[in-house]
Amino acid sequence: MMKVSQMFQASAWLSRRLILAGTIFCAAVLAQPLRLAHGIDDTRTAIQPGSLHPRAQARYDQGPEDASRNLPFVTLMLKPSAAQQAALERLLDEQQDRSSPEYHKWLTPEQFGERFGLAPSDYSTVAAWLESQGLHIEQTAHARNFVTFSGSVQRVERTFHTRIHRYLVDGETYFANATELSVPVALQDLYGGIRGLDDFSRPSAASRPRYTTSSGAHDLAPQDWATIYDVNPLYAMGIDGTGQRIGILGAYDMNQAYIDSFRKVFGLAPSQVEQHLVGPDPGVTTFSTEAALDLEWAGAIAPNATIVYIYAANFNLAAQAAIDQNLAAVLSESFFTCEPNAGIGNRMMAQQANAQGITWVASSGDSGGAGCDAHGFFGATGNTTTVSDGLAVGIPASFPEVTAVGGTMFNEAGGQYWNASNSANGGSAMSYIPEMVWNETGAGGLLASGGGRSISFAKPAWQTSPGVPDDNVRDVPDVSFSASGNHDPYMVVNVNGQRVTAGTSASSPAFAGVVALLNQYLVSSGAQSRLGLGNINPELYRLARVTTNVFHDITQGNNMVPCTAGSPDCNNGLLGFAAGPGYDLATGLGSIDVYNLAVAWGKTGGRTSLSLTATPASITLGDTVQLTATMVLSLTDLFVRGPITGGTITFSIGRTILGTAPLKELTGAWLATLTVAGPRLPVGNAVVSATFSGDANYNGSSGSVIVPVAPGASATPGSQVSVNITPNPAHEGQAVSVTLSEAAGIGTTVTGWSINGVDDFSLFVMDFGTTTLPPRGSLSSSFGTAVPATVPSNRVYLFTGMDADGRQWTAQTTLVLEGPLAVPDITLVSAPATVQQDAAADPACQWSQQLILQEQLGFAVELTRFRAGGADWTGRIQQLFGTNRLAPLGMIQAHICWPGASPPPATTFELDGTDQTGMPVSARVTTSFTGPAAGSMVLSTSASSVTLAVANAPAFASGSLDVNLVGIEPWNVTVLPANRSTAWLTAAPRTTPSLHEVTLSASS
Repeated sequence: MMKVSQMFQASAWLSRRLILAGTIFCAAVLAQPLRLAHGIDDTRTAIQPGSLHPRAQARYDQGPEDASRNLPFVTLMLKPSAAQQAALERLLDEQQDRSSPEYHKWLTPEQFGERFGLAPSDYSTVAAWLESQGLHIEQTAHARNFVTFSGSVQRVERTFHTRIHRYLVDGETYFANATELSVPVALQDLYGGIRGLDDFSRPSAASRPRYTTSSGAHDLAPQDWATIYDVNPLYAMGIDGTGQRIGILGAYDMNQAYIDSFRKVFGLAPSQVEQHLVGPDPGVTTFSTEAALDLEWAGAIAPNATIVYIYAANFNLAAQAAIDQNLAAVLSESFFTCEPNAGIGNRMMAQQANAQGITWVASSGDSGGAGCDAHGFFGATGNTTTVSDGLAVGIPASFPEVTAVGGTMFNEAGGQYWNASNSANGGSAMSYIPEMVWNETGAGGLLASGGGRSISFAKPAWQTSPGVPDDNVRDVPDVSFSASGNHDPYMVVNVNGQRVTAGTSASSPAFAGVVALLNQYLVSSGAQSRLGLGNINPELYRLARVTTNVFHDITQGNNMVPCTAGSPDCNNGLLGFAAGPGYDLATGLGSIDVYNLAVAWGKTGGRTSLSLTATPASITLGDTVQLTATMVLSLTDLFVRGPITGGTITFSIGRTILGTAPLKELTGAWLATLTVAGPRLPVGNAVVSATFSGDANYNGSSGSVIVPVAPGASATPGSQVSVNITPNPAHEGQAVSVTLSEAAGIGTTVTGWSINGVDDFSLFVMDFGTTTLPPRGSLSSSFGTAVPATVPSNRVYLFTGMDADGRQWTAQTTLVLEGPLAVPDITLVSAPATVQQDAAADPACQWSQQLILQEQLGFAVELTRFRAGGADWTGRIQQLFGTNRLAPLGMIQAHICWPGASPPPATTFELDGTDQTGMPVSARVTTSFTGPAAGSMVLSTSASSVTLAVANAPAFASGSLDVNLVGIEPWNVTVLPANRSTAWLTAAPRTTPSLHEVTLSASS
């Protein structure tokens, strides 16, 4: 296939000429505010803090780089204005909100530029300024949010007032700027960073994937993967990737012959990879086997998809081109750079990708919880087997807009899961195989599923599910698939011939194939009309809350690796996280049953409408404000689906979560309230959002309110520090998390800490790690709560501090301690307790009852067993109750029909489960059954129909089962629940859907 680097480069001149003549097409675009109305003055510059790469340290410095060296394809990123960024984040939420008019309305790159890029004249001004410095424009952005250029080291140093040096790190040579960059003051508000002034982001000893493995007991063929993860039913429906485009990001050349051989060996139709080279050709490198793995396995799972390979010397450059050119609806990246060493990231690209409907999946890494330490070869010897850099995760996996894919390994435990011989296509797996966390750390080096907590990104509102830590940070991974190299590795064909390999570098492209199949299934089934899913994380976590058959929960194993004594986060010689019920920091939500995922994704719930109000409507910085979210359901959905049970609202400002609150029913609506104290809302018009992520019966929705926040008494701007404690209230002896957060973007220093007036500041550094609170950063620690003399008891946490200019601040909050943790309790009720036969009902439902299950003490419960008399109904929990998870203080209900003319025997129902602390819970109820009582009340009819006036007020009819509304076709009447006289009128299919309440009266 022809490389198209020439297409990118040849179009650069034409694009440059167009942007420099921005007035040609100004009239064709929406008006955007000018941010460079007065041009760019080179004589007034400003230093850009944070523009030094963390690894460009003096101890590694080898002196100045050659001044004549050409730096190719350097990218100046141009960020949106604050208003544009806020609008973009709202759009991203709305695009995943089924109740929003913007749901799945994806943008083209050009449309993204009209809304969130620079005005054409500003963009041409930036490009002209770069050319005036003697730099050559290589690429211009369709979205007008970056310019890529090249030039000598000398010209780049002069343009950005810096010095470029060489560095020797871990035996490898790099280049990077040795001093922080400066840009003209006019560009301050536009400057989003520069990529390409260092090459630390190329594959390195700490980040590159490993491939060579010893032979496992079974080697995975594509047919095995499809059997284990239940893909075959989709193949049988014709869902094979047809019409889909999967983009693989790379940093080296690929060889089509390897793909041809792989597909022939495993019975896949021939497929030509579409290649896009960006910038100088990186050639064949020692990492080129990664391209074979990614391209072969993405195509193995979606065999008829178009596989698109976008590659460059720098994989960030490849991602930039894939998104700017809209080359594929799914992107997969197997590279990983640990967050502390990431330098300038590409989250702005990830947000653009989501807005265009692109789903980006990425490996979570292969070093367990130690994302900054190098991992070793499969089966090799002599590699480092201990870590010393502490806990870390990596980008792009930790971006909230990217789906992080971790690793598992099969755990047969003596079961029979493999046939004795292979099929013609190499498959031998018989069914799903139980899994545990992938961890093969040992003499061969560090090899384990990457996972942990981000230090850069707050927890998204959607990342809520049983087991997700209450840590207010983005947690990784999201999902996991087989990644073991020594126990059932992946088959590949590469420069070494037919080999086996593994790692999260295999699980990520395989999952990209799954997303392509999901795309095709949803379009073909009519569940969506447009190709593309954007950020799939919100729906993954919703499904994890409300389904039982989509995820394989991984509860065994860990991603812990040996650590050097005394190194950060090293605890008893190990560092990492263990698996457990629900979400965990080793495998995320678990692996996936692909067919069940597609079916569950295609189901739509009832529509919800969420509004948000603030009391008072405006505040002064530091005041308390009460936020009230109101959820309204349509009467139609309420009738068909029932009420919301166990719903939770997440309140946030931007990407910072303010807190969560449960929905409670009040007069036909559902309300959730949260009181926000202290300076958690910044000065200005604070846009506060409330998000409902959906449940088994209802789609999610969101609402927002603008809260004007006036400055406090001090006219000098300073830090804005708030303190938050979760959970609050807490039970005596229960651990709580205390978090200090800064919201104004001004770093500060903590100078005091007391609890109920007792000075604890001497322990602050030991508990929180440092007294330095960075701009928009946070400090957190967890504590056990002592037993108070009386309960409830209040504890006032008071913190003081000082900014660099001497401005002092105070932040405090009150922790309420309640009684000791009680034994978890759930109740089960039958309505009615004695069920009478309804002879007029459908023969399949002569006896009808409701089972109502409620949690009493505020614990989340996972239901594990359901018995009805001597019958085991565990497999029907999801079908009958809609979920197997019971929210704290939540209620779920099931409708049960008994057929036949004879009364069923008295039946004892039993529901068992496990609460969030691991305690078992159980509830029972006995239901009896009887025939219709003699002389029971029967509705009499005085007419075949009753005419009612069209009005919203309740109408009354006497004994009518067929009710007409004037001018409208007949309506049917259903009485719910069975022991009440209130009925809901539902329109016949030919009429406009509506509901009216009617009360039936009758005499016996």
